[in-house]
Amino acid sequence: MSLQEKVEEFLQDFSPVLEKHACTIEVQSNEGASNPKAANSFVASCSDSSGRPFRAIAEDEWKVVTRTEAQEILTSLIHKDLATGTKIFELSDAKRLSSLFFQCFVNGTFYTNGTWKPGSDVYRLENYSKISADEMDSGIIAFGGPLVGLVWFLSNHD
Repeated sequence: MSLQEKVEEFLQDFSPVLEKHACTIEVQSNEGASNPKAANSFVASCSDSSGRPFRAIAEDEWKVVTRTEAQEILTSLIHKDLATGTKIFELSDAKRLSSLFFQCFVNGTFYTNGTWKPGSDVYRLENYSKISADEMDSGIIAFGGPLVGLVWFLSNHD
């Protein structure tokens, strides 16, 4: 399967997540670096589903995570609501959907905007720096090969 086909499969299969979560997905070509400055440049080119632009954060607030950690974080975000912890998808479905994103970034560098810790069944966000106007937000930015991608979850829950 070509990289383009993998991206198309991911975008198609990820549609149920977009129906149940406030979530932004962006995949673009990438010819440059994969560092915090590049993460900020990419984030600044993205907006949420309402068209509100994301904002850069201090470069030292971007956390580099391993591929495994990034997959666990994305699985956690799909599985449960970011703010309330309410189950949205079964864990097995969340893992499958998460793996589709990572098929597009085989040899990647991964960033998130906060500190995530393993919980009883999934990772949980302990602190973060917001890139949106929402109460809470977090996700994964992936740089890999010719692509850069973002899957970002938003929450206005108190």
